[in-house]
Order: sequence, then C-alpha cells, then structure tokens
Amino acid sequence: MASLIEELPTEIVITILLHLSPQQIVKFGQTMKYAYEIANSSPLWAEVYKTWFPKFFNLHSAAEVSSNHWRMLFLDVYLGKTGHRVQVINREDRVGYYMSCFTGEAKYMKEQDSFQVTFPTVPPVVEIVKEEKLRPLPLEIRELDPTELYIPRNPTRIKVGESVELQWKRQHDAPFGWWYGVVERIEGDDLWLVFKHFKSTSPWYRIILKQGRVGSQIIQSYTAGGYLGNVRKLNDIETRKWEDIMKSLLLVPLG
Repeated sequence: MASLIEELPTEIVITILLHLSPQQIVKFGQTMKYAYEIANSSPLWAEVYKTWFPKFFNLHSAAEVSSNHWRMLFLDVYLGKTGHRVQVINREDRVGYYMSCFTGEAKYMKEQDSFQVTFPTVPPVVEIVKEEKLRPLPLEIRELDPTELYIPRNPTRIKVGESVELQWKRQHDAPFGWWYGVVERIEGDDLWLVFKHFKSTSPWYRIILKQGRVGSQIIQSYTAGGYLGNVRKLNDIETRKWEDIMKSLLLVPLG
C-alpha cells in the first residue's frame, strides 16, 4: 500500500523537503524506497543548493551542471571543501568601503553560518562575512584577475546619467575594488563620474577618468591617492541594488 507522500506530485514533495535541513533530508531518504529515490535525486539537491547558496548557484561550469551531481556539489560547499570567487559588498563598516565591492574566495563555515572570504592581497587577508554581503561575480569579470585592468567590450555605449562601477586601488600591485558611481558628463573620451555618498567638496565626489569612454589601456594614478582602472556599465537590476544599499545605509554625504 502506497504511503500518502507517494501520492503527492514530486514537485510538492521537493517543496516540503526544502524546509528541512540537509541532515533531515538524508534521514528522510532512509525511511522507504520512494523516499530514498527522492532524497538522492539531482532535482532536489539543485533546489537545496539554490536555497542555501543562491550566490554560488550560477557559478558552476556547464560540465558540472550537466553531470547532475548537485548533491555532491552542494555537500562540497556545505562542508567547506569547495569555495567560489564572489564579491563582498561594503566589506568594512567605514567610509572608505561604503558603496564598493571586492573580489575574494568564499568558503562556507557551517558552525558559524557565515563565509570565510580570502582576499588576494599580499599577504592574503581573511575575513568572516555574512551571506547578505556577498554577490556573484558579474559575468564579464568572472575570469578577470582582481589585480588586472578591466577592458570593457563596448565602452562607447556609456551615456550621461548611467550607473557604473569604477576600479580603484590604493597600491599599484594591490587588487582592485569597485566603487558605485554615476556618469555626470562626457567630454571627448573622458568620463566625469560622481560618487554621491561623498560630500560635493570631497576629492572623491567627482573623478575625471581619462579615456574612460573608450576604455583606458593603462592604470592611471589619481591625485587624491591610489590608482584608477576602468568602469563597468551596470544594468538596471545592478543599479537598483546599489540604490537600495544606499537607502539601507541611510548614508549622508561623507567627507
């Protein structure tokens, strides 16, 4: 005689199981043959992975996804065996890090329900970060070394009023971070960028990026300190996320 759960559509059973912990799902799979098949199915573990680690889910290669080994992929991350390159938003709660993101290698720490992120500085810096501060690496910079200059594919499409992220780093050999800003004007091939979380009198409020419209081929020193790279044009979703972050921080213009 079939159990009641066997009479439910598979999609409903998976939805129910997503409310359980990974350990509870494994125990469920030990109760009957039908439960074993569901608890070991790739569709279930793909949804478990997406629920637990949404920032990692789309970072897997086509070969990994087609292998249908989602349980193994999930467990490798859940147990801290495998990490992924992501970006950390507002890495530290201080002026210099607001409205910025940095690339690092993140591994899940089950005991703390947090991520250990290793930043590629010399020597490496390791920080503990909550999931809400992580974001997937944008596709166009997914293979970019954080120390390298970003060369945009279609830089001339940037227009006044559009949102961008600008590469900046304090030391020439250090990895770049990315800062959210808006294109204020375009003069020739130069971009005038404004960073509205700074006071209008701050040297960081307005930056003129030489050759920014076409994509500079060199790393430029900046008079107020550090080095500038290029800008990455943001889509509407990315822009809205930065605007929400600005509101959530209740930022007043900073010095």
